[in-house]
Amino acid sequence: NRFRITQIRLNTGSAPYLKQLDGYTFALVSDIHLKNTEAAWSKWEGIINAVNEQDPDYVFLLGDYTAEIYDQDTLDKFQFRFISSLDAFEAPTLPILGNHETWNGRNSWIEAFEDMNSTVLENEATISKESKKLCIIGIGDSYTGFAKRTETRCGDMPIVTITHDPYAAIELNGIGLWFAGHTHCGQVSLPLIKSVIAPTSAPKTAHCGRHQDNARTIITSSGVGNSMIDLRFYAKSQ
Repeated sequence: NRFRITQIRLNTGSAPYLKQLDGYTFALVSDIHLKNTEAAWSKWEGIINAVNEQDPDYVFLLGDYTAEIYDQDTLDKFQFRFISSLDAFEAPTLPILGNHETWNGRNSWIEAFEDMNSTVLENEATISKESKKLCIIGIGDSYTGFAKRTETRCGDMPIVTITHDPYAAIELNGIGLWFAGHTHCGQVSLPLIKSVIAPTSAPKTAHCGRHQDNARTIITSSGVGNSMIDLRFYAKSQ
């Protein structure tokens, strides 16, 4: 359960869409499943600090921020504290929603980001004009039925697509570089067999790490936290 930072290097010469991203560094933080305790908030602060030490160009938050919180008053306070905490990231930070945000109040989450003048990408694109310009497409969670094809005006800019369930890249016939989470890399895996079960319709090669085919590259993070049971086996937190 102790998270580690895993570095994945992509050969930018292997595909035209990767060539545009030569020299870019992205941090993926997924499936935090943050318990509403001071110990958990302290751990979250440590994760933010660890990400900042890596000095990424962009930080992508890939959904499932809470453990099971369904009381609206508690959720309101959690949302305020969580969204406020994102200011501590030193790089531009782009979040999307996961299945847990849908289950405990998808519209509530969208409204909370809007009320705090913050951005959550839900089937929309944004253009960042930082020193390393980038067009970021945020696709809704496929697992709960919110992934939709999104019109973009990225032009010839470098593009990345972020989503929660990696199946969105397959379902929407996506192209280019995609980042996802959701699977926890099975959370409980076996040597050689790997993930016992993962809650996605994506091919098994996209359940964890790097999947690459003729149209796309999908990087799927194992995520930080746990769902259902507080246990990981051969599927380290990252």
